[in-house]
Amino acid sequence: TTYSFFLNSGTIVSSSGALAYSPASNAVKVYGTLNHTGSVTIGQRWNNSTAGSSLEVLDGGSMSIGSTLSIGWHNSKVIVANASLLTAKAIVLGASLSDSGSWATAWVSNATLKVTGNLGIGTDDRTANSVLRVFHDENEPATLVEIEGDIYTSPSGGNIRNGKGNNIVIRGGTMNVKGNIRIDGTTANSARTNMLYVANRDARVTAGSMTLNNTAQLQFKLPETGFDDGVVVNVSGTCAFASANTHIVIDASECRETGWQTLLQAGTLTGLTADNLESYLTVSATYKDRQVLTKLVDNQLMVRISGSASAIIIR
Repeated sequence: TTYSFFLNSGTIVSSSGALAYSPASNAVKVYGTLNHTGSVTIGQRWNNSTAGSSLEVLDGGSMSIGSTLSIGWHNSKVIVANASLLTAKAIVLGASLSDSGSWATAWVSNATLKVTGNLGIGTDDRTANSVLRVFHDENEPATLVEIEGDIYTSPSGGNIRNGKGNNIVIRGGTMNVKGNIRIDGTTANSARTNMLYVANRDARVTAGSMTLNNTAQLQFKLPETGFDDGVVVNVSGTCAFASANTHIVIDASECRETGWQTLLQAGTLTGLTADNLESYLTVSATYKDRQVLTKLVDNQLMVRISGSASAIIIR
């Protein structure tokens, strides 16, 4: 494999200016410490010669970026893994791409990602399927994503192109957003939507506010015995279901039984009430003969798995 840049463990490098790495299937790999005061762009060009470019901070490595980290083009990605740290002023996944779209992905696994500004996912009008994925493996270092600004997905394309599934996936670990989360679902004719997807017992999300637009989805996959104690998605300000086409999806297909658990808690809920909850809610196939009970009370969406097979909304 050919690398654009390789920094060994124990090595410390400081740099400045605008860095751009774009050869196909080449990688910037950081095992040491890289402090860069300018911007970094991975896979920025509008042709297939940049496909598969990546930035990887691995095995205790550390990288700070004083300006914006931009990830674009087919299969370009940033990976932060195994007790490593990546800090950036801002991150844009899927920026300045061609009509063919993008699979620009950020993976954070058993490591820490800190963004002092905003993180945008699928922000160009033609981007498709850009994803932030947060994973945590048992007995490994804690996974933490901290965003001091806002995190948002884009519906993309206005009346010309519809959005194509730019998503936030949390499979364990914690995502703390001091600003706001905005999930912009796709426009009317698209086959895909945008979503915040939360799974695994220790997965947690906090935000100042959260807005779901168009066909955006808030999805939960309940583990076998439910989530750990506490609120899964906790919004201190307003959580707005801004469209009647937004949706809450509860997948209880692997969950055997739980007491009442709070999936979503907000300071203020708008657009979602106990009376219209059923129209917003999809409950998947359940484990054997269990039933899924849901209720909305005091701006909390709660769920319980028990008894015989059916989905019940409690008012």
